[in-house]
Amino acid sequence: MPSPEHHARSALRETVRARADLLSLAARLAVPRAGERCWLRVADCEEFDAWLISWGADSAIDPHDHGDSAGALQVFRGRLIELSREPGEPLTWNARELVPGTPIDIPRWRVHQIENPDPEPALSLHVYSPPLAELEFYPQLALAGTAP
Repeated sequence: MPSPEHHARSALRETVRARADLLSLAARLAVPRAGERCWLRVADCEEFDAWLISWGADSAIDPHDHGDSAGALQVFRGRLIELSREPGEPLTWNARELVPGTPIDIPRWRVHQIENPDPEPALSLHVYSPPLAELEFYPQLALAGTAP
């Protein structure tokens, strides 16, 4: 039986391949104002769910985890910065730039923060397996203005 991480990555690939209309669906999203995000669920089944997220200029989501759901993410437009830490790494943050066409995995229980540091909006697809049931936020860990 595949792990949730494997299933999330496979579902991301399949959603991108099967939903050639993803960018046209993005037109349904309002253009977020600076500092805000908008989202639209584009797939929902027992095994996974998928969300298009439009990131306004200089927007971010505070540190959080996805509970028991593994994730996969792909940027379509713009760039995002992910700051992450693994369970048991209390002081170590890892930063990586997320650019169009390069999918990433988000293991279960990883605490991460995502931001769009640029003056232009960004667009990304997020897939969770099993479907996302909870987000736990860690506001005490927020890192403002940390994008390279």
